[in-house]
Amino acid sequence: MDWKKRALKNSRLCLVLDRLLACGRRDPGLILAQAIQGGVDMVQLRDKTGTTRDALRWMESLRPVIRRHQHTLFIVNDRPDIALALDADGVHLGQDDMPVSLARKIIGPGMLLGLSTSTDDEVRSANSSDIDYLGFGPVFATPTKTDAKAR
Repeated sequence: MDWKKRALKNSRLCLVLDRLLACGRRDPGLILAQAIQGGVDMVQLRDKTGTTRDALRWMESLRPVIRRHQHTLFIVNDRPDIALALDADGVHLGQDDMPVSLARKIIGPGMLLGLSTSTDDEVRSANSSDIDYLGFGPVFATPTKTDAKAR
């Protein structure tokens, strides 16, 4: 088992850091560093509103903060192309993103692949796909997922 899969298996706390929603005027590098010091061992960077160039520039600026902590996984939300460009550890997809099978072809077997689910049927379907982990939720109401119902 490679280090990424070991780190995923042992992961206990994932921070999903959104460029606009979570950071506001605060320094995302400082937020990220403090979160990792506080026990975050998996970071998913998310940019739902910017251009590809904006997302790439923002995530690239945060990559050194994550990489300073050798066992912290670096996951890119939605974008296999950016995950590859930044040598991330994985990519996380939603139900409306690229199909898992196509994303796996793009990123190859060495990169982690996660999938969001919110229903029992989506979980059952995910079990037969080539993913390394799945997310389930939202469990509680959240303003970041206005189209999703809390479970």
